[in-house]
Amino acid sequence: MGVFASNFDFNQIKEFFDPYPNGQVFAIPEKVKEVVYQLNGQKTSVREAVKKIMNVTSNAVSVNSEKNCICLEFYADGYVIKYTAVIIKFR
Repeated sequence: MGVFASNFDFNQIKEFFDPYPNGQVFAIPEKVKEVVYQLNGQKTSVREAVKKIMNVTSNAVSVNSEKNCICLEFYADGYVIKYTAVIIKFR
């Protein structure tokens, strides 16, 4: 599920925020953008936030606890990661 410290608690409640208001920096799938919009400013567990995002995309979703963010992975050919985009951050 991405880069995370061995003691990272996915059930801990975090406050989520959109680092790119309204997805203006890059294009992400519309359904993912809607979930990010709904999570923005909300407090929930990282596990719940990941579940909500995974429910609306076939892209791989990962968590980076060192950078406090949830990422969406985009593939070039279905196997090789083309790039990973930070879609929402938490604190």
